[in-house]
Amino acid sequence: MALAAVSSGFRIGSQSENTVNRLEFFTASLVTQRIQMSLEDKQLHQNSPLPFNANANVPVFSLELLMTTRSEPTSHQVRLANLDLPPVVKPTPRDAIAAIVDSAKKLIRESIASGGPVPWLDPKLSPEVGETRMIVPIHL
Repeated sequence: MALAAVSSGFRIGSQSENTVNRLEFFTASLVTQRIQMSLEDKQLHQNSPLPFNANANVPVFSLELLMTTRSEPTSHQVRLANLDLPPVVKPTPRDAIAAIVDSAKKLIRESIASGGPVPWLDPKLSPEVGETRMIVPIHL
């Protein structure tokens, strides 16, 4: 009975070691592929007329949109809960979201360029009855 326990413990140990070895190999393989891809990207962009910086920091911001749909005439109003901008009204949700996102990006770029603070609202606006809240991540 003791021999069976040792024997089965050994098998379990071997299976665990085997699994760990496979994971280590898989991880090493992924790291190697990532380094190779990074080097290939740099080589591809080496002679490009466009600037290339693999380590560039791109700021990401989250916009909180509040959308209302009106039935007559059909229109969609979007306002921002966390940024001081006037609401946008367009015939489709896509148009309304695109317009408010473009306005927000412009305002954020101008604020950063001038060295001033981005006019984030604190506290954020709360959704009114009938408004749908959405989070849209953006980068400049």
